[in-house]
Amino acid sequence: ITDIACFEPYDGEPPQLTGATGEFEDPVTGIVAAARLDYTYSPGRAQTAYINALGGRRTVGERCPSCRKVYVPPRGACPTCGVATDEQVEVGPRGTVTTFCIVNIKAKNLDIEVPYVYAHIALDGAG
Repeated sequence: ITDIACFEPYDGEPPQLTGATGEFEDPVTGIVAAARLDYTYSPGRAQTAYINALGGRRTVGERCPSCRKVYVPPRGACPTCGVATDEQVEVGPRGTVTTFCIVNIKAKNLDIEVPYVYAHIALDGAG
């Protein structure tokens, strides 16, 4: 508080209570407001190499020098050890489906016909 020097104690009568309960006849339970978030994404070193490899129809990850796990897409650092990664490893193109679901509800602003399959795939060579 920077303006505390301007406050003066009140010497008058205490305020009279009006008997209000603090409850509203028509309480607000929610609002609808338009929102928009605009992004400019700047990939770092690891993500740039990944995107460039995809352009050449290859998939690359990076190996952690400590735990030796390979992360795809590369993050630039091992999320487990916190060690910087820079050894590129080509993975795939084959892999194992680890989980999947069949989507039957059309998503807003997504131009994919339903039903479609969403799957997580552990690429051969990835950790």
